[in-house]
Amino acid sequence: MYSSRQAKILSICLLRDDYITYHEISEQLQMSSRTIMRELPQIKDSLQSFNLDILSKKGKGIRIIGHDEDKQNLIMDIQGSKIDYMDKEERQELLCLELLRMKEIQKLFYYSNKFQVSEATISHDLDDLESFFQEFQINLIRKPGYGVGIEANETNRRQAISSIINSTVQHHIANVDFDRYNVKDVMEQILTTQNSNMKKLLDTNILTTIVEVFKIHRQELELDSIAKSSYMGLLIHLMIAVSRIQIGEQLLDNHEIFALIENQKAYQKAKLIVKYLSRAFDIDIEETECAFIAIHLQSAKSAMLSQDTSVEEYNDVIIKMLNVFKENGYNLFNDYELYQSLAAHLKPALVRLEYHLPIYNPMLTQIQENFLEIFEITKKACTIFDETYGYKLNNDEIGYLALHFAAAIERYKVSHLRPIQVGVVCSSGIGLSALLIARLKRVVDQFVHLIPLSISDIGHHQCELLISTFDIKSAVFVTPLLSQNDVIHVLKAIEERRQINLTSQFQSTHYDLIALIDMVKLLIQDIQLYTFPYNYNKQKVIERVCQTINSNPLLKTQILQREEKGSNIYPDFGFALLHTSTHLVEQCLVHIIRSNESIFTGENIENIKIILFMLIPEHATSAQKRMMSFLSAQLIENKVFFDKLLVGTQEEIQNEFHEVLQTWIIQMIKEETNGTY
Repeated sequence: MYSSRQAKILSICLLRDDYITYHEISEQLQMSSRTIMRELPQIKDSLQSFNLDILSKKGKGIRIIGHDEDKQNLIMDIQGSKIDYMDKEERQELLCLELLRMKEIQKLFYYSNKFQVSEATISHDLDDLESFFQEFQINLIRKPGYGVGIEANETNRRQAISSIINSTVQHHIANVDFDRYNVKDVMEQILTTQNSNMKKLLDTNILTTIVEVFKIHRQELELDSIAKSSYMGLLIHLMIAVSRIQIGEQLLDNHEIFALIENQKAYQKAKLIVKYLSRAFDIDIEETECAFIAIHLQSAKSAMLSQDTSVEEYNDVIIKMLNVFKENGYNLFNDYELYQSLAAHLKPALVRLEYHLPIYNPMLTQIQENFLEIFEITKKACTIFDETYGYKLNNDEIGYLALHFAAAIERYKVSHLRPIQVGVVCSSGIGLSALLIARLKRVVDQFVHLIPLSISDIGHHQCELLISTFDIKSAVFVTPLLSQNDVIHVLKAIEERRQINLTSQFQSTHYDLIALIDMVKLLIQDIQLYTFPYNYNKQKVIERVCQTINSNPLLKTQILQREEKGSNIYPDFGFALLHTSTHLVEQCLVHIIRSNESIFTGENIENIKIILFMLIPEHATSAQKRMMSFLSAQLIENKVFFDKLLVGTQEEIQNEFHEVLQTWIIQMIKEETNGTY
């Protein structure tokens, strides 16, 4: 066993093939040369067991000599034996995990030696950890002359392990969207934590297998429907469960847990997960394990607001929370959308708190900075939750609730808001603009009118504010998939822009109703539905569909050039957009392409269910651009529309296009009538 200091000295020396001076080592380790020299005799003795030696030469420094294989063995030994800690908090987390994973009672010296601190320091750490163990009903054993350990049932032990790992990992998760079924992407998200020792405690082999199982059974398990933080929490829960089962630590029968399962769909999904993981890891997973997975799914935050939650069930608590806001100047009692969103959040929150299932908010710092007043009022309001149910919400949960109240307060102010035109520009073109607009519509108020713009429109647009996925002067920069951080910046920019007193009015754009109807008719009558072999790749799809439209090979070239600038392939949503502007068409054109199986499997369009092939004239009018953008957005916003594309006949699809575009025409005329354009 090396001390932390010796391990660091050895690591630096092993990285050099030549001599390194004491001064260089002291500079890197921030310790004196004299201290380094004092450690050398013991280091020299330890190297003998690895057939290595350390040479010292005046004026040159020191050097480790021996075969590369022996040096590699030494490196592995150092990495396996030492635990470096960055601070007291990290050391205590790791100490806590060691106690939770250990079956045996260990002497205090065991932990002091492992963490390279005094026994007195470990004793103080245990004092600090008492409250954490009590929270999970775990008994901390401390007997002089006997040792240190814990008494806990398997359920409480796992809940505590999950809490620590989730807290360390999820608080550092990058705030970007990612491919949930790409092992590399998931590992990058999980291992974003700066705690290098915590990384060693995550079983990446188990995690990799779980992600691969989820990918294979993606359609059946439907895990895209739960929020990112809950998805990561589920992965970590399952990693802990599998690793504990592999060492013979199954959960014992717990009939109480079954009584908490209200969502039978979650239970059926849990049974499928158990079935596939049992097969993948060649283990038996008991019914109680399955029940806990169901509870985890049942308590997961949804990626979208559910309409199924009964508001009446939580009415008393919500009313009391709203009273706190009223006392602080915000009357939100007439906002039924807030009632729904709070009820949808509180239901799984109760389950999480009952079974200590963690929820972590990677946006907590930004929420506290940008909505400090609302966060503090929410914190006061959450004391009602504590008084009613006996659970105290942590800041992460309060942060999520604060976002619900912040959105409601924006709606509360809506009567004082003036209309504003906001241009949305994407480097990948109008197709991606439409998807970004669909996401923005969920967070802005009804008086924010989002206009899709191409790069060529930037110089002569009439919008008061620009939102862009690439660097444009004076525009709000956002990521294409619109992270929570982006939402905060966008809302802030819109609010600031509205406060500016404009000295001139923007020109109105007037639309001819007859012209709009004719444009829609022409589009609908030319819609074509094609079914291509499931194993076609993107290149083959483009070739085939271009042949049905125009014999000119330039069309295929234009589509491919457009794809090189940025592809609009969305496996998470199950659709792809292939589009370009071209002089080869005079009117907008839409073709729908389906696979002869449930999904395409060819290169670059894997897991795609439906492809929209969209052409727009090179010098398209504002109305044409807006119509095509509206149709693109329907793929995300309108489930009926999307489902009809998947299974409808060509005639049924044309009828559905007629319905949605009639709605669009009415929307356009209303905007003009209201004077917003």
